[in-house]
Amino acid sequence: MTEIFISYSRDNKEVVNTLAADFAELGYNTWIDKELSGGQAWWTRILEQIRACDLFVISVSPHSLDSYACKLEWLYAHSLNKNILPVMVADGVSTNLLPKELSIIQYVDYRKQDKKAAFDLNKALSNLPGPWPLPDPLPDEPEVPVSYLGDLRTRIEARNKLGFEEQSAILLELKQGLSNQEDIDDIHELIRRFRKRDDLLAKIEREIDSLKTDSDSQTPDSKTENKKSGKPGTLSVPATITVESAIKEIGTVLQDTLSRKHNWALKGPACSININQQAGSITVQAESSSWSNFIFNSNLKSLAQQQWKIDYKQVGMAFGAFMLIIFSYGIALLFPKIRETIKTNRVKRTWVAVDDSQLTDIALDIVLAIKTIMPGCKTFTTEQKAA
Repeated sequence: MTEIFISYSRDNKEVVNTLAADFAELGYNTWIDKELSGGQAWWTRILEQIRACDLFVISVSPHSLDSYACKLEWLYAHSLNKNILPVMVADGVSTNLLPKELSIIQYVDYRKQDKKAAFDLNKALSNLPGPWPLPDPLPDEPEVPVSYLGDLRTRIEARNKLGFEEQSAILLELKQGLSNQEDIDDIHELIRRFRKRDDLLAKIEREIDSLKTDSDSQTPDSKTENKKSGKPGTLSVPATITVESAIKEIGTVLQDTLSRKHNWALKGPACSININQQAGSITVQAESSSWSNFIFNSNLKSLAQQQWKIDYKQVGMAFGAFMLIIFSYGIALLFPKIRETIKTNRVKRTWVAVDDSQLTDIALDIVLAIKTIMPGCKTFTTEQKAA
């Protein structure tokens, strides 16, 4: 019997349960993660089920497309050569803006959950090819998606004394979190917990109290309107970005780039990312100088498949430098320019006609580029550039 894995956002839980019931009526076994709660064991179990399934179903909705975990799931399924069936379960999704891997697949419209939807579902299942064998070797498993709020809470509740730098970093992340209406209640709870720390410095305490005052000054109607529109009350680009929370922080930089027409440079040790906008388009160029990039990083191929443009001129120069090192019996390594050339990788990508709904996906793509060509960069400083 065909085994079906359903990837979904918990905001669409009811319609996904109905979808699973319809699959069962058609004689298929389904698996969803509703009985699991999170963590490494939870994620390991999910990846096992994706490898074991015959068909991967992605329930398409604004929430699932914004979900980092869902994106990791369907990208992993794609890398395993799984049959993928997108099923539209909610309004608000433009098919023109679907990720490339999903846009080339015919989706089933399940929004009305009527007889026609059930018929189309059965027809799509009947026309699917048989399952493909798993690739050998298996692709790397994606890391467990951890909520930045959980990490923030752990730091806030740490038993050790927090110095000024750590308290300031936590405060900055709390300020940034206030711009995300979906997390607003959790952020207020974290602010309350942070305010109760015995070692809280007076300056940080005053800043927290000002945060609470600014939030309380919003009327319920204005808060509701902000939530409906998806517009943040404030937009604060962090001075420092860490890889652990980079998706959200880079998302804030992108939002500033899109809404305020600012260009940004993210600078790390021997690595940099330039984010520029022009006429609604966003261009990102990432560059890394590291011995881990020696000659040609094999992972660049995966970036090319994600529509990143590889600087093959630089790759060619690196190869030439490598050959020069060989023929000179290593003497060429004494020249700084040779060493720099052989260590450098550079990629570039442009997104056209960008809107707010794409920013999370773009941020995720940038983080993937960071982990591919600059694995040694864990922290970036942000610097606004002239337009």
